[in-house]
Amino acid sequence: MSDNLYQRGGIWYARIQVAGRDQRKSLQTGNRAEAKRRLAVFLQSTSPYKATIRRKFEDVTGEYLASAKTNLKPATHRRYKTSILKLADTFAGHWWDAITKETLLEYIDERKGDGVKISTIKRDLTALSQAADYAVDRAWAGTNPVAQLPKRPLRYKSPVFKRPSQRSVDLGISCCHGNLEPLARFLLATGMRLMEGASLTRGQIDKRRKVATLTDTKNGRARTVSLNSTALGILAGQDGDILFPAIDRVTGEARVYKQASTNWATAQARAVEKAKKQGWKFERFRLHDLRHMFAIDYLANGGNIYQLQIELGHGSVKQTEWYLQFLSPDEQMGAKFAPSQNPSQAKRFSVADKAETA
Repeated sequence: MSDNLYQRGGIWYARIQVAGRDQRKSLQTGNRAEAKRRLAVFLQSTSPYKATIRRKFEDVTGEYLASAKTNLKPATHRRYKTSILKLADTFAGHWWDAITKETLLEYIDERKGDGVKISTIKRDLTALSQAADYAVDRAWAGTNPVAQLPKRPLRYKSPVFKRPSQRSVDLGISCCHGNLEPLARFLLATGMRLMEGASLTRGQIDKRRKVATLTDTKNGRARTVSLNSTALGILAGQDGDILFPAIDRVTGEARVYKQASTNWATAQARAVEKAKKQGWKFERFRLHDLRHMFAIDYLANGGNIYQLQIELGHGSVKQTEWYLQFLSPDEQMGAKFAPSQNPSQAKRFSVADKAETA
């Protein structure tokens, strides 16, 4: 079914959803083109919200983005805008109340058929859901169709982390162009997330204390990250206020990287070809995997899991415990019971635990 049309016994019917309930009407024709014309008349004349002006997809999403600009973090607003532009490829021109659970299931199937990752589809639907809640609050719609979607079509397995060889890491980073190379090396040296490092400015660096104060974080809370000698050495080679900027090819203007992941994928492709010519197989890895490598090395080299939790900005140490699986038994013991543990930190591991594992 598409465009709110379905056929039964050779006759085309219209179907819309009002307050979560289906409404059907025979269009009294077996010709699809004529049925679409009559459907347009039917949709135009039939609004489930008689007291309001009927709105189209672009009206609702446009107003939502404008109103949300002051409430959302800039990165989140950009993400929602990107998602809504992608959704517009399918839904632009559609009446908002004609976007139903069924049409969204069709959209999901089409996107999956195009090879789009489930995580990307879910991000797009998150933006649509926010706009739908905005419409419901203003009585432009009765329900949020995204909230009615079953979970099964959007299930996916988180990517399994497999640490690449050091040879692959070195080649992958060296194949980056511009400031993406020092940015990648800096992320590996600090464990910062991509946008935390990409948006870092000189004013956030305290060389005396050897820390960087991050303000643009995932959870919105500021935190400080320690800077080791490797990280400080990388910073010493960077100029300008934005430490790892993308440079506009036309104007020469320095700006925060917005296409770092895309540029990284291109660099990975270069590394694959280069390794192939050298007679060995390059192991691909993501920019975010640099954060995982930092965390594993931090613990393997005697770091404490509670201090790592603070460095990474995890809300709970249980998140940080995920890295223990990559350590040897002795390294796990060191990470849990290292004397450097902050005495004010509530301990999750006791001496009894230590005795049981001995």
